Amino acid sequence: MKKVLCSLLFFIFLGAQAQDIPVGSWRTHNSYHEGLQIAEVHDMIYCVSSSGLFTLDKSDFSVAPFTKEDGLSDTGISRILAIPSKDMLVVAYSNGNIDLIEEDQIVNVRSILNASYPDKTIHDLDLWNGYLMVSTAFGVLQFDVDHYELKDTWDRLGENGELIPVHSFVGSSDSLYILSDRQLLGIEADERVNKKDFNNWSEEYVFDSDIKFLKSYEEGLVYVKDQRGVYTLNQKTETSLLEEAGARFGELTIIEDELFIPINHQIFSYLNSELIEFFSDEDFKPQFVTEDQTNIFWIADLGNGIVRLLDSHKESYFPTGTLSTSVFRGAYGNGNILLSAGGHQNSNSWGISASAYLFSNGSWDNFSNSATLSTAIDLPVNTDLSYVCFDSYSNLFFATTYQGEFISIHPETLEVTQYDLPISVNRLAGVVSDGFGKVWLTAHQRLLSLDQLTGTFTQETVSSLQNPTDALIDDWGQLWVRLETGGVLVYSEGNSRVLNNQVGTGGFPSRNILSMAKQSDGSILFGTEDGVAEIFNPYDALTSTIDAIIPRYEGYPLLNEEQVTAIAIDGGGRKWMATNKGVWLFSADNSEIIEYFSASNSLLLSDNVRDITINQQTGEVFFLTDQGVISYRGTATFAENIHQNVKVFPNPVRPNYTGLITVSGLAKNAYLKFTDAAGQLIYETNAAGGTAVWDGNDYNGKRAATGVYFIFSTDKDGVESYVSKVAIVN
Repeated sequence: MKKVLCSLLFFIFLGAQAQDIPVGSWRTHNSYHEGLQIAEVHDMIYCVSSSGLFTLDKSDFSVAPFTKEDGLSDTGISRILAIPSKDMLVVAYSNGNIDLIEEDQIVNVRSILNASYPDKTIHDLDLWNGYLMVSTAFGVLQFDVDHYELKDTWDRLGENGELIPVHSFVGSSDSLYILSDRQLLGIEADERVNKKDFNNWSEEYVFDSDIKFLKSYEEGLVYVKDQRGVYTLNQKTETSLLEEAGARFGELTIIEDELFIPINHQIFSYLNSELIEFFSDEDFKPQFVTEDQTNIFWIADLGNGIVRLLDSHKESYFPTGTLSTSVFRGAYGNGNILLSAGGHQNSNSWGISASAYLFSNGSWDNFSNSATLSTAIDLPVNTDLSYVCFDSYSNLFFATTYQGEFISIHPETLEVTQYDLPISVNRLAGVVSDGFGKVWLTAHQRLLSLDQLTGTFTQETVSSLQNPTDALIDDWGQLWVRLETGGVLVYSEGNSRVLNNQVGTGGFPSRNILSMAKQSDGSILFGTEDGVAEIFNPYDALTSTIDAIIPRYEGYPLLNEEQVTAIAIDGGGRKWMATNKGVWLFSADNSEIIEYFSASNSLLLSDNVRDITINQQTGEVFFLTDQGVISYRGTATFAENIHQNVKVFPNPVRPNYTGLITVSGLAKNAYLKFTDAAGQLIYETNAAGGTAVWDGNDYNGKRAATGVYFIFSTDKDGVESYVSKVAIVN
């Protein structure tokens, strides 16, 4: 079989997620364009990307993320393997966990995860003699997938019975091979030979460099030496099949005796000692090749997710998501979320290519100065786009790089504008808008401002502005800047002052301020290395003795002795706070813990949360972690003092719906009564900002009967009112 395909490409579907998700549900925003490996099971294509798994349904070519919310038991996928005879997909995680995905169930196998080995990393999966063979950091495991059980463990195969890593397993009818670092070990496949005894394994070959993608091919083995070439090993003789110094090689695959070799922007095929170019396209980085039963080729591509090859064109598929898992700060404005990819720590930048991600109407637009993703919009700056803000005056997002560059992004036209600063600045950081046409920029010992009315910059030296980070403007027009060196600087009209943990000049529980947020009443919350502090009178910060107050929960200092790394205030005045133990949601008066999410009790990707950004229109809360972005739709939204565009979701409520019924667009903190058609009170509640929720049960916890229910809503003064309806079908 030989086929040469042309290089015309169509991006016919970049799967958008639903614009809104139900209240109380999660949504991942992983980077899916970097396809690493694909497998087909029962007309479903599964693709492992650099940060998650997604599927393509061949019946309608729809794509969707496949996450813990869909039943996966873990994150950090290392390998997948299809077992066509079982209609099963094996998903292996780097920590040793394994999921077996079948049509009607997901079976979690924790034999490796729960083992006592010091390193349980899974390196590879293979099939041999009807068994699933798992190559790990400590040996090879043999699984019986029919009975979901471990059959055997071959460990301590090194010299004198030492634990050695196994990176690949290759089996045939008469011989078995394992790759451990650069050493190839072999043993007879005969079942009478004890595979657990290291004395029965012999050294077959020692490679001169690291190899990967070891496969059984023809009468020997084939493998890749990265940035060197593809080689075969037969009778302990190594032969070059394809060499190219410095080249990037993808995974070798064998389809009906034909060997496929992804290399740079090409795929070569090798059959009957003939090597031909099978596919070439400068916009692609093929990593893995497979063919389905209809002779359609599918490629996992490092820049374009899944690629389908046809006779006349190629098509690319991946769910909408961020360009990478690297995130630092976020900003909200007019229903849009902008995230930055690069940051800094201890005055040292991360050194990440400048990237930003814009979330609007349920999908992502990516911006980058690199060619990682062919659909990304070009950024004219270099590295570490770090701090972002939204300016309601111009409807622009503004962003800075730590190296001293300044840009704006229009959320509707996606136009990027770079600004020439009047001076060269070092450590350009927090950026914030006053909402009236002025944008403030903070840099080391320098304060700049852009007057959008005139298009001019002003700048001044502020010697106490040492290594600035985040910035905000209070209700009195004063600028507050968190300092990496400790404390927070307050500035207004040429006057400045640094507040810290000293009595009379801040009185914070710790000198190290890690986060801050302004509340609707004008007070400012601060997250420190030792809990939370609040300044109720920020207008006195420059002129009077001022000390923070310590908020309390059940009599104790709020989040006492915790490092509070991020704070965000939702539309109901409630406080989302992140620590190194996860995320907390406190009521507006600190009397109640409404939610607590961690990586172990929820879908939160990591307990290391760098920032929290809220879509105040929908209540969707975005958690920016060291493992990427995930969001949760909360029950609070921003509201005015009148009812506007009131919506009930879902409506009608179907029998299989088990989530919360949401009423949005309400007057601020409205009071609601739910009654049946006869006027009998079923439920009552207060809105959080502009949103209220009902679980569909009456006061006795019994599901409301089928029928139409009236919703009466009034503001806190009983002046502004609204009536709506919801139908429930059981």
